[in-house]
Amino acid sequence: MMEYGSKKDVVVYVDRLMRSLSEYAFLIIGVGHNDDFIQMTGDRNGVQLDFPLITPRQKMREALINDAARNEGLSVVENLGTDGSRFLDIDVEGSSKRIAVISCRMLERLFAVDDNTVLSFSFDGLAD
Repeated sequence: MMEYGSKKDVVVYVDRLMRSLSEYAFLIIGVGHNDDFIQMTGDRNGVQLDFPLITPRQKMREALINDAARNEGLSVVENLGTDGSRFLDIDVEGSSKRIAVISCRMLERLFAVDDNTVLSFSFDGLAD
């Protein structure tokens, strides 16, 4: 499913992800009408932000992702997909409000999102 909104809506979707009882629940926050996004999985304890490094545009942001995570006091772990694709994963613990604030700051730093940027929320398995 996909819905549209803005930064103010991030907390609602993060909260729904964290309240989900599905182990397969996910949330992807897309930026405007381009290919930039943050994908997330999580549970009631926290969320994992996942940044694929597949396209040249994504790979160019690797240092920026690491810097943004460090600014938030978070660690980045590099993982490989089954096809050898690289992913940067950032675990964030805490309340949905805390995680939404961090997610919004990441969107701002990585993708120049502001209050007027249209975001897409693609998801499956979220709580109502």
